[in-house]
Amino acid sequence: PPSNGSCPDASCGSASTTVSTPTPAPTFTLTTSKAGTGSGTISSSPSGIDCGSDCTEIYDTGTTVTLTATPSGGSTFTGWTDCDSVSGSSCTVSMTAAKTVTATFTLIVEQMKVVKTVTTPNGVKVGDPINYTITVKNTGNVTITNVTLADTLTDVNGGALTLTSGPTFSSGTNGATATSLPPGETLTYAASFTITQAAVNAGGVKNTATATGKDPSNNNVSDVSDDGDDTDGNTTNDETEIGVPSLTIAKSALGTAEKPLLAGSASGYDITVSNKGRAASSGATILETIGRGLQLNSIGGNGW
Repeated sequence: PPSNGSCPDASCGSASTTVSTPTPAPTFTLTTSKAGTGSGTISSSPSGIDCGSDCTEIYDTGTTVTLTATPSGGSTFTGWTDCDSVSGSSCTVSMTAAKTVTATFTLIVEQMKVVKTVTTPNGVKVGDPINYTITVKNTGNVTITNVTLADTLTDVNGGALTLTSGPTFSSGTNGATATSLPPGETLTYAASFTITQAAVNAGGVKNTATATGKDPSNNNVSDVSDDGDDTDGNTTNDETEIGVPSLTIAKSALGTAEKPLLAGSASGYDITVSNKGRAASSGATILETIGRGLQLNSIGGNGW
């Protein structure tokens, strides 16, 4: 063979090389959306979604994507739909096809409604009890925790009075407690006041209760009690009031210095009884004490 590297036949013609290009792996689009009355964001791992503004991303087939929902202030995360699996605020999807998942955010409504009603089983005289029932209902959509109740009792003129007992926790619907009050549930408390002469002199007592708790963001939630009677036109923060009769009596002789009463003659007196309280009185009696040497002939008048 030639020593100079020349090719002696056609088999030494030019060579060709074939280069194969790999077929790209299939990809699928993951779309995220948000629903509900609240607001929040969705982020992904691997990165690509920040929804916010970027709510779709293309991933290679078989990629496992974990999405995390984060509520904005004043909102709470409610749940995921169409995930392969869910753990708390996280959603996991395997990209074996194009997929769409939805995170729901709910606007936090933190509300309580306090109502204070009253009964007087024995009447409204000194020594009789006034019994109060206080209900605290969660009318919002998030659980309220650490509920406390403060009570203010005064006479109808604003003079400070003190409850005889309570407020004391009585019960909670469906296991609700002051530690945890879920939406729609109600706490019930009891309190009482024994009517004093000071309350009678003022003409009655009035009372308010204020409930305070914490929402899931540790913000205060509170309400001042209503008396449960909206027919009076007062539908919110209406003091619970009980009127009591407060009787006064005045007596004056009819004789004057110009026309004195004489021995053996009849004398007369005006006796005036007034109710200065805030409740009607019934069954009142007048006890007349006659001095020595005098005789009561008759007693009468209007309204008796």
